[in-house]
Amino acid sequence: MGDDGRPDNPRRIVTLSGYWIYKNLVTVGMYKQYCSAQGVKMPQPPGGFWQLGVVNFNPRWSKEDHPIVNVTWNYAQEYCKWAGVILPTEAQWEKAARGTDGRKFPWGNKFDARNLWCSVKQRRDGTAPVGERGISPYGCNDMAGNVWQWCLDWYDAEYITSEPCSNPTGPVAGQTRFLRGGSWIGSDPDNFSAARRIYDRPLSKLDFGGFRGASGVNIFAAILQ
Repeated sequence: MGDDGRPDNPRRIVTLSGYWIYKNLVTVGMYKQYCSAQGVKMPQPPGGFWQLGVVNFNPRWSKEDHPIVNVTWNYAQEYCKWAGVILPTEAQWEKAARGTDGRKFPWGNKFDARNLWCSVKQRRDGTAPVGERGISPYGCNDMAGNVWQWCLDWYDAEYITSEPCSNPTGPVAGQTRFLRGGSWIGSDPDNFSAARRIYDRPLSKLDFGGFRGASGVNIFAAILQ
């Protein structure tokens, strides 16, 4: 896990118990089913100011095969509980994205914009249908590009060490939560490295942020944190 030259995520050995993780991001259609079943409202459709003007890339949530965005960490976690899963830990997300051979990106060590949905070589106006790019060694899709993805862990600058560990779930408290994977608005290839991490407040709603679920024995223990 991690990479050389990343003080916040140094290269180290992490051991994980077996787990499952969603092959695809949670889509608009999937989230609509949850809202209908639970009697809750859909979030506001995406719309923001991105250099070239106002971007309303999924009006009235009409593109149901696109990833759901504008969902806070708390709402993402509520969806996962309803679905019988939980948000993946950072370590689980990163292994699913890069495998076990230390590669930088899901497809290898060389950046190639053709392998993901981002704005490096061509300005994108919003998300893309899930399942078309960013494919990992385990067959997970959109592990780079399309949307940043909420992870279970709290952020703490002092938590990460270079020591080997097993099934890390992050600190027990904090102010912000981690996201992984890069997004459609990204223009820096480094944003799409499997070891790259950003963080934001759990109540933040991001036009470029979504999530996927995971399941496993050690994950459900983490719900108790």
